[in-house]
Amino acid sequence: MEVLRQPMEDGRVRISRASGTVEFPSRFMLVAAMNPCPCGYFGSKVRECHCTPNRISSYRSRISGPILDRIDLLINVPQIPLEQMVAGNTGLTSRDVRELVEKARQIQLHRNPGANAWISETQLKTVCRMEPDAETLLLTASRKMSLSSRSFNRVLKVARTIADLEQLEKIEAPHIAEALQYKISDFFESGITYD
Repeated sequence: MEVLRQPMEDGRVRISRASGTVEFPSRFMLVAAMNPCPCGYFGSKVRECHCTPNRISSYRSRISGPILDRIDLLINVPQIPLEQMVAGNTGLTSRDVRELVEKARQIQLHRNPGANAWISETQLKTVCRMEPDAETLLLTASRKMSLSSRSFNRVLKVARTIADLEQLEKIEAPHIAEALQYKISDFFESGITYD
């Protein structure tokens, strides 16, 4: 997993051997899943977890801070109650979501040559323009959460994407708030104590 750090950051893989170094493009979307604890039931309303806090902490520490820093969206997905599964989905259809994403993608491609995830640090200020209250929220939250500069930039890029989904030119405070929620997952802020 740690070997992915540089490719996730640079979008390139370098292979060095005695005969020389070769570089390949490596822009990819990492989608990963992990149980909340070794038994899989921490926080479940269906079954009780019997893992100790130390065991849970050890299990979760297998993903390092630098890897977490490079992941844009950390989402806790709770178990869906059976009644809700039987009732069916009342949210957006796949077609609705596809249309929203396609519109947002066109906005991004019109503004810059690629996806928002690949906006360079030099482009951030011009591409990710914010309303004053959004900027205040991001700065305040970043200080309180002790976000690294990498996490700060990633939150800003996710907020830009959320604003694009709403077809808004400037990032607003609710976009920053939503992006921050995705960065700081309940999974890793679960209140485990070590008493």
